Amino acid sequence: GSGLVGSEMCIRDRDGTENTLTVVQLLFRGVNNPLALRKRYRDLIKIFHPDNLFGDGELAGQINKEYLKRKQEERFW
Repeated sequence: GSGLVGSEMCIRDRDGTENTLTVVQLLFRGVNNPLALRKRYRDLIKIFHPDNLFGDGELAGQINKEYLKRKQEERFW
């Protein structure tokens, strides 16, 4: 694994607000509609799929979980 899964990072928004995000949440940051969600998911899986040379199965699994969670929340957008 990458050792990054589950790690948290403190991010400061443009307005100065600080947010603590996991690495996977950070990878999906800025996604605000269903089409962007699907595109971001596909792009991330292409990069991190375990069959790729530098793929990461643990991170790919977390990306899948975050995608499914956000897809369920899609109906509230």
